[in-house]
Amino acid sequence: NIKIMPKSKKKGNKAKLKKLQRLKELEENKKRTNVVKYANYVSEGTVKNTLEDFAAFKKYNRNGLDIFIEFTSGATMDEDTKTRTYEVLKENMKQMYDKSGWGWNNRKKMKEHTDPDARFLIARNVEGEVIGFTHFRFLIEHNKEVLYIFELQVAINGRRCGLGRHMMQICELMARKNSMKFVMLTVFKNNLNAMSFYRNKMKYDIDDISPSECGDDDADYEILSKCVDPA
Repeated sequence: NIKIMPKSKKKGNKAKLKKLQRLKELEENKKRTNVVKYANYVSEGTVKNTLEDFAAFKKYNRNGLDIFIEFTSGATMDEDTKTRTYEVLKENMKQMYDKSGWGWNNRKKMKEHTDPDARFLIARNVEGEVIGFTHFRFLIEHNKEVLYIFELQVAINGRRCGLGRHMMQICELMARKNSMKFVMLTVFKNNLNAMSFYRNKMKYDIDDISPSECGDDDADYEILSKCVDPA
């Protein structure tokens, strides 16, 4: 004889499965949150210096550049460094922002630049001048632990010497060390040099959440990513 399960029991089993699935999702979210938290802080309120593990990469002495790279954050950056890095950012990007639909807003960009979650690699020459910087953050993006690069900027007197590539490699190392799944970034479509650098030299792909992958070909930017934890 075939036993027919009562409707009430079917509903009960379905509810249990939903609850178990929800509990699993909550547990996975908690794990991701903790991974990002430990990447950002060594203890409550104390910013983690993620460059410490890569002392060999703090010096860059190639192609005419003699550079020392240091770590700081939006909360701990001194005023002079804050001013100079922002000047490099504005010099490099204001025109491109103005041409895009985003526009340039000094107040918003400075707020983003000095956010407590912001982490920086600062590249200085022997005179202490800021030659370039990377603004990055450890965060969760579409349920993935990610090192997201907000800015990679090199001043005119430091370009085409491999410094940008060097700082990108450090970011990828830091991402792996801190159990991130991906390194991600946003780039304007009309920034052809940057697009070529990321796609061809650094081997980044257009991410699944990029506008062009979601049917929006009118957006003036792409989101690129590289998996650093294939497991």
